[in-house]
Amino acid sequence: MSGARAGPHGGTGVPRAAAGRVSLGLDALVGDPYAVAVGEPAADEAGTRTVTGFRPVCTTAFMAVFISEWGDLTQITTANLAATNGWLPTAIGSAAALMSVSALALLVGRFIAKRVPLKTVQRIGGACMAALAAWTLVEAFAG
Repeated sequence: MSGARAGPHGGTGVPRAAAGRVSLGLDALVGDPYAVAVGEPAADEAGTRTVTGFRPVCTTAFMAVFISEWGDLTQITTANLAATNGWLPTAIGSAAALMSVSALALLVGRFIAKRVPLKTVQRIGGACMAALAAWTLVEAFAG
């Protein structure tokens, strides 16, 4: 993350990104006590509620991808491609790429879900987020 550019308010945004990763990592490791169920609640073994139903799951998936894609390198690259090569081929290519990556994530997710307990997946994800947060903090303050 060296060479981070200043944001619109003068900061690099790196500590905020680290804080978000720490929050996501801790939520996945210990559970989010403030989680709100959407749609028809379905309780798992631990008694926690999960999102069920087509519309809530579709909306959650859309928002997760939509929000995570804002301002990242692929969006900037796609904007550059559209500016130099035309919007239609860029739109078709970027939509096909996003659908392919999402389909791969669905297949791998289903494969993992059948073989690994959800709590283990959450803890591994939380550990990865915490490691990324620590790495970001080191980069922010050492670089």
